[in-house]
Amino acid sequence: MAKKEITMVGIEDLATEYNLESKTIRIILRKGGFAAPKIADATGFGPKTKYEWPSDSDELEKIDTLLTTYIENKKNPPVKASKASKPPVEQSPDEDGEDGEEDGEEEAPKAVVSKKKKKKK
Repeated sequence: MAKKEITMVGIEDLATEYNLESKTIRIILRKGGFAAPKIADATGFGPKTKYEWPSDSDELEKIDTLLTTYIENKKNPPVKASKASKPPVEQSPDEDGEDGEEDGEEEAPKAVVSKKKKKKK
């Protein structure tokens, strides 16, 4: 009986498939709760983990969902409530812009003082 070959899917494969940078994919995966799986035969100097999964892994289905959701949200970002859509706030009698003065009496504008220093000769 022939042995079934299991191919490994890495970040570069995902970057090609989803048309995203590998750095972006790693960030999305970390935010989604994924960590790089440990390398089975890692000894000595070098990386001990690598973002790589067998092609029949259940985690790849979760990764596919996570990356697809990211791409859809990037194309159609969620709409945030704008200031214009908020209901107007009613003002109390003290907040109507008057300082207890009667109508017709306006406060004189304040003088603008320049903060530049004058050069001495």
